[in-house]
Amino acid sequence: MKVTGLSEKEFRQRFRTEAQCARYLMARKYPEGVRCRHCGHEQFYLRRKRFMVECKRCHYQESPKAHTLLQGSNISLRDWFWAIYLFTVSKGGISALELQRRLGFGSYKTAWYLLHKLRSAMQKRDGQYRLGGLIELDAAYFGKRASHNQGTVFIAVENRGQRAGFAKVQQVSTASRTTAQRFAQQALGSSSLVNTDGGLEFRSLDQVGIEHDYQIADSPQVYERWMPWVHKLISNMKACLTGTYHGVRTKYLHLYLAEYLFRFNRRQWLAELFNRTLTAALNSGQIRYADVSV
Repeated sequence: MKVTGLSEKEFRQRFRTEAQCARYLMARKYPEGVRCRHCGHEQFYLRRKRFMVECKRCHYQESPKAHTLLQGSNISLRDWFWAIYLFTVSKGGISALELQRRLGFGSYKTAWYLLHKLRSAMQKRDGQYRLGGLIELDAAYFGKRASHNQGTVFIAVENRGQRAGFAKVQQVSTASRTTAQRFAQQALGSSSLVNTDGGLEFRSLDQVGIEHDYQIADSPQVYERWMPWVHKLISNMKACLTGTYHGVRTKYLHLYLAEYLFRFNRRQWLAELFNRTLTAALNSGQIRYADVSV
């Protein structure tokens, strides 16, 4: 069973009980069947009242929440599912205040923490992939320097001719040759060809095996021809952060950017966004409050 393109009414009907949510979660967590983490046995009992699986050999029990983003959470599976649905169905995301209102949480902090855990899971998921082919790479600044709330970000996007491909972002302390080299090594495949605007931070990419070409432009028209997609992406990201969240604090900027890029990289599969976000949550491991509140 897949959740694709459901209306709010249809979604609430399909996942109206904890049992329905638990069954769906188990199907996503164990797509090839349950295998005991302790002894490797593949036969198990299903404890329906507690939504647990129990190994028939060693009797190890595991909740579908275990070893996932949901581990340790007191929020019901119904609320988790509904939160992920609202989080993914909104094109620009959803604010913690709005999520608190929609789910009836007594605390803003609960909604804020839930959303940041999802963003962290998205960041981990996209961290597994590298870009390839022709790449546009640039540095951008988010926030206002005067308010001491400005973040520096490297952004790379695949240029596939008439459209943009996948993208990667990384927040850095400063745009330097060292940080640019490190980002390129982590984000780009070895066969990539990188186009930049000739910024000094990018001039030594070839020293780490990245083929690099640049053009110093003296007009917006030249930039548009040389790196058409990365500048559009930067502009859209800033508009989203301002429109939905009315600006974000620099210390959390990387999480909001991770959310935007997760959506951007899956824009061809928007109907699958709930399932893909749930998969990211199931594969992220446990995420504690300290992991997202640094």
